[in-house]
Amino acid sequence: MKFKYFEVTLDDALDSAATGEGFIDPREATDAAFSGTLPSTLALSRDKARANLRWKLILDALKESGAVDVSDVVVTGGTQDAPPTAITFKAVYESDKLVQAYDLITDTTGGTLFGPTGLGTGETEIQTIQRVIVNALSEPVTKARFVFDPTLLGGKNTITKKFEDLTAANLATGATAILRRDDLETPFTLASAVVAVEGTTGGYSVADTLTITGGTSSVGATVDVDEVIPANIDETAYGGTPPDGVFDGGANYTLGDVITLNDGTTVTVDAPAGPAAVTQFTVNNSTTRVGQTADDAVLTQVSVAPTGGTGFTLTLNDTPQVPFSLSVNNPGNYTIVVGVASPAATGGSGGGNAATVTLVWSGLNVNVTQLDI
Repeated sequence: MKFKYFEVTLDDALDSAATGEGFIDPREATDAAFSGTLPSTLALSRDKARANLRWKLILDALKESGAVDVSDVVVTGGTQDAPPTAITFKAVYESDKLVQAYDLITDTTGGTLFGPTGLGTGETEIQTIQRVIVNALSEPVTKARFVFDPTLLGGKNTITKKFEDLTAANLATGATAILRRDDLETPFTLASAVVAVEGTTGGYSVADTLTITGGTSSVGATVDVDEVIPANIDETAYGGTPPDGVFDGGANYTLGDVITLNDGTTVTVDAPAGPAAVTQFTVNNSTTRVGQTADDAVLTQVSVAPTGGTGFTLTLNDTPQVPFSLSVNNPGNYTIVVGVASPAATGGSGGGNAATVTLVWSGLNVNVTQLDI
């Protein structure tokens, strides 16, 4: 008999908050991996029991889909009190049988069979295995489980475990979804948005709302500008009439001087030859910059090299400003490609000129690959 092997990784490294109620764990509280140390509280012991229950739900669902074995289970991270960060295992199927499954998430009647072309919807076997795992955790389940109670006194004749009816909350549906895969259109948690490209000519203000374009979504996300920094442009953006900024050229600067301002921004003197007040300059990018939360922030000199001018300042306003930090306003509703923590940078539009951001998602990836064995 021939077999086909699929490697599955459940990885929650995207968001530690996604590991509530113990998450998923093949290891029971008495597992040798914990060196005999039991959970430190009854609540954590219950979490570990819920995590075990979810693992058994996954195993049962894989068996129902045709898996003849689940082997080579590797658990990364976690303790008797804390959930793991990743679980990897092999799901084994007979080569001449197709992986198929019903799905109560997208088809509440359970009447659609998902599987390869010619059966069900025509999705790949990898997608169906992902669907099986998500489906296994799509509903809360209550079962009697052994729970170790550290509040009970120890000793030779003391019972330190008991049966309790425990409910393992679903991890696969709802507005705070933890599990996800590429073609289940559930709303996923948008953890943050990171500035990928600041914007070319500025035009942004603190509290601007950027509408995100790109990606696959029924509703695009919006993010707010919390901090700004000077755009990488020149003195033409500091003409003094709003929305332009203002600059003070100071005194005794020389062509080529590099001025470091108090937010980490650096400015190169382009004219005059000096020593004199700065009349032309270029704002440079700097990895050490600190964002400003006020649109009219005044940036002052902290150092200059190689010579010794003094008094140069920049006063920010809309035109020379670009986003530095963002916060999520509306997370939108996205379909996420499995295994991708941060989709490709997506465009935004606000008061400025096309800054781009990277969306960072929270939740668990369900990654499946077929092995050539």
